[in-house]
Amino acid sequence: MELLEPYLLLERPGIVATAQRTLRRQVRDLLVVQRIEGDGTRVRGVLEGVAVTRVIKDMKPGLRRITVLETGGGLDPLALFIGQGGRMLTGSGWDRIRRRAWKRMKQWSVNEAAPVLPRRCWVIHDTRHTFALRLLIFLTRETLGDIDAEQTPMATLLEHMVGNPLLIVQHRLGHAHPSTTYRYIRYLKDPMREVDSAFRRWSAAGGASYVTVARRLMNLEGAGAPQG
Repeated sequence: MELLEPYLLLERPGIVATAQRTLRRQVRDLLVVQRIEGDGTRVRGVLEGVAVTRVIKDMKPGLRRITVLETGGGLDPLALFIGQGGRMLTGSGWDRIRRRAWKRMKQWSVNEAAPVLPRRCWVIHDTRHTFALRLLIFLTRETLGDIDAEQTPMATLLEHMVGNPLLIVQHRLGHAHPSTTYRYIRYLKDPMREVDSAFRRWSAAGGASYVTVARRLMNLEGAGAPQG
């Protein structure tokens, strides 16, 4: 939300102001909202010359795209992200933005300090995976913190059922089966980091090197096998 502030305060108002002439010319084809109900769930306005009331959560994307609020000083689209014409961005519009962003990222990636880019251009659905993973990590840390604070080895069964991070993420993403959400678990830990950590603990405990540990596991201790 903090990253949206510059867009909301600077970029979006400029787009809305520039689009006023276009919006006024198309006003007969728009749902012009004259009042938003106090609880923010319904809008009242005029569509094709007829007074209508619509429940916001039931409005289809096509209707949302033509919905504007009459502010007295102009028509303000109810959509958060809008194009230069003042309408909500379409799928193709988002694709153009995505491709331009990918092009800029590739240009900046020549800098040695830049992160390594993925092999392919990102797609919008990737943001859903990012949301799921970040939420799962956050909820897992919160759960572990609560357990540590209570100084108990594990939460009660009821607390586990109510606050299980995987179940919460499953509900947020609308997954029908928990197995779909379980796929995100593999991203919570870096397996090689765990292996290195284990080797460091073994080395600190008995002075064992990687070679010593390997020879021990392969039953080569005392067999006269060369070191290295």
